[in-house]
Amino acid sequence: VIPRGRSLGGSSSINWLIWTRASPGDWDHWEEGFGCDGWNWENIEPYYFKLENVTDMAADVDVRGTAGRMRIRHASHKLPFAKQFYKVAEANGVPFNRDYNGKTPYGASPAQENTDW
Repeated sequence: VIPRGRSLGGSSSINWLIWTRASPGDWDHWEEGFGCDGWNWENIEPYYFKLENVTDMAADVDVRGTAGRMRIRHASHKLPFAKQFYKVAEANGVPFNRDYNGKTPYGASPAQENTDW
């Protein structure tokens, strides 16, 4: 069963507390394109390390934090069709990516959540 939001905002009100980092290119663009001095990947990345506590997943630990206060893990709810989805994605040239917040954001991935502090 996939939960549905029956409230103001609909299903987006559930949001599952999915954890997704902004990409290095996004941070650099904010500084260069919008004049947000200091808002670049080089300055922001250390704060991700301090914040994250990546657990129970094969993450790219050389680019992820493992001692922070925010526990990040693969989503506890497993959709019944997920394995089939990954197989179809790979058959169509989209690689499986165990950690979309790691070295590359590209590919089909299980969601990561931050549901407990």
